Amino acid sequence: MTNNMNRDMQEAVDETLHPDAYRKLQEGMKQNPEAAADYKKLQSAERLLRDARPRKAPSSLMDGIMAAIAEPEALPAPQPLISGRALAIGLGVAAAVALPLLTLLSLGILSIFGAGSALSGFALGVIGVVMFLYALVTGTISGARDLMIAFPLLPALLLLIPAAWYGLWRLGRTWKKAE
Repeated sequence: MTNNMNRDMQEAVDETLHPDAYRKLQEGMKQNPEAAADYKKLQSAERLLRDARPRKAPSSLMDGIMAAIAEPEALPAPQPLISGRALAIGLGVAAAVALPLLTLLSLGILSIFGAGSALSGFALGVIGVVMFLYALVTGTISGARDLMIAFPLLPALLLLIPAAWYGLWRLGRTWKKAE
C-alpha cells in the first residue's frame, strides 16, 4: 500500500476526496484486499469518533475554578523550594567542612615556602609579573593606537603583506609545475 493510497483513504473518510480519485481508490481496493480491510477499519474509527459525545465537566468543578480565578488571594501561596532552616544547616555543614580544609591548605603552603616571609615574597613576585604583563599589553595597545592615528593607511598596507605572501606562494607553485 502506497503513501498516496493512505492519503486518499484518509481524504475519503474525511469526505474531501475528489470523485474521480475516489473511483480510482475503489478500483485499487478491489485489487488489494488488505487495503480494503484497512479502509474499513479507518471508516469504523471515524464513525466511533463522530458518535462520541463530548462530555461536560460538572458544574461544581467549573464553579470552583471560576471562584479561584476570581479571587487569586484564596489560592494557596507558593512554597519556596528550600526552607530557611535547611539552607542554614547546609551552609553550616559546608563551613564546618571547609574551615579545616582551608586551614590544612594554608599550613601546607606555609610549610612548602618555609616561612611567612618567603610566602609574601612569592606573592609579591606573582603580583609583579601580573603588573608587568598589564603594562606590556596597555603599552602595546596605546602604541598601536598612536601609530594608526599617525599613519591611517597602515592597516591597509598590513593587509597587503599576507596577500603578497599568498601570491608569491602561488607563483612558486606554478613555477614548480612548469618544470
